[in-house]
Amino acid sequence: MKTSHERTEGKADWYTPGWITQPLGGFGLDPCAACDVDAPVHAFHRIMLPSDGLVADWTGKRVWLNPPYGRETGAWLKKLALHQDGIALVFARTDTQAFFDHVWGKASGIFFFRGRIKFLHRKDGKLVEGDSAGAPSVLISYDPEDSWRNAQMLKESRLPGYFVDLTPSEIVWSGWKWVLRTILNFGPLTLQDVYYWVEKCVHRPENQHVKAKVRQTLNRYTDLFVKTGDTWGLVDY
Repeated sequence: MKTSHERTEGKADWYTPGWITQPLGGFGLDPCAACDVDAPVHAFHRIMLPSDGLVADWTGKRVWLNPPYGRETGAWLKKLALHQDGIALVFARTDTQAFFDHVWGKASGIFFFRGRIKFLHRKDGKLVEGDSAGAPSVLISYDPEDSWRNAQMLKESRLPGYFVDLTPSEIVWSGWKWVLRTILNFGPLTLQDVYYWVEKCVHRPENQHVKAKVRQTLNRYTDLFVKTGDTWGLVDY
């Protein structure tokens, strides 16, 4: 698999202009960084050819990802969706299998750019803006449990475009609050016991993310839930 950074469909390498990443805060890792010494630097740690950023360990790092475009894009989005901490820049092909497999239901937000991005490329020995990209682009945020930092950075970036929030709505959170308050009303429980009663009482077998929702809700509403040692209980218990 090719691992060259920011590759559009075709043979030319295209690099993300710095104005895109600057408003998004510092990134810990760019796993497919540009080899060109004049290209903008987007992260503290960079992996570039011939090293393979797709098989590298991303643990503990906030990732900036502008992956090779085309058929390879899905594999990179899959890894970032599993990593759940970073922002990706890809074409806005929202109907593709990659989007349905690795964006919808997994990302925390999407930012749609107004107009098409002019990526950087080398011409006559200089790094310059090229023509507009061949398709519209989006930034996709993925966030770890109990934090919507990357989605919030997209929302507040003031980049030209429109942000779509994919974090759970307050209606959804209210439902989880009610469930956990009911369970914990009988007394403090370990997290494993909470999982057990949620599975026993309300969990639908097809929902694969119930444990994550339990943890997110407990940590989100510190005015309702408190952890003491290994147990969770109600603040007013």
